[in-house]
Amino acid sequence: MTLEESSAAFIAPFEAAGGPVLKSYRDIAGVWTIGYGTTFFLNDYGAQVPVTEGLVWTAAQCMAALARDVSSAVAVVIGANVWHPWSENEIVALTSLCYNIGATSYRSSTVLREHNLGDRRAAAQAFLLWDKAHVDGKLVTVEGLLNRRKAEAQRYLS
Repeated sequence: MTLEESSAAFIAPFEAAGGPVLKSYRDIAGVWTIGYGTTFFLNDYGAQVPVTEGLVWTAAQCMAALARDVSSAVAVVIGANVWHPWSENEIVALTSLCYNIGATSYRSSTVLREHNLGDRRAAAQAFLLWDKAHVDGKLVTVEGLLNRRKAEAQRYLS
C-alpha cells in the first residue's frame, strides 16, 4: 500500500464515517463541504473552486478528490520534514493532520516543529492542540476533533 493509500484509509472514516457525503453540506464551522471533507475542487481549467450549496457528486468524484488532496498533503508533509527519519505511521498521522488543518497551519504547527526537533513525545502531545473549531463565532473544543487528534497521536507513536 502506498503512503497515499494508507493515509486516505486512515483519513476517510474521520471525514465521512459512513462513506462519502454526496451532497454538499455545511461542516461544524459552517464551511461548505462534500465527499471526504473537500472544501474546494479543481474545475476543468485547473482553477480552485469552493464547494457551494446544492453541489452533488458521485462516489467516484469524492474518491478522486480525496486521492488528490491526500497526495498534496503527503507532499507537504514530506517537504516540511527537515531531517528527522520517520516511519510510515508518522507520515500517515502527519498527513491526516495536514489534510484537516491545511498546509499553511501544518507548516507552522508545534507538531511539525517538535517532529523536526526529533521529540516524538512532544510532537504527539502537540496533535491535541488542534481540537478546536469556530462554532457560532466561538472557538470551542470539538469532541470529534479531539478523538481524531488522539488517534493521530497514537498512530504517530506506533
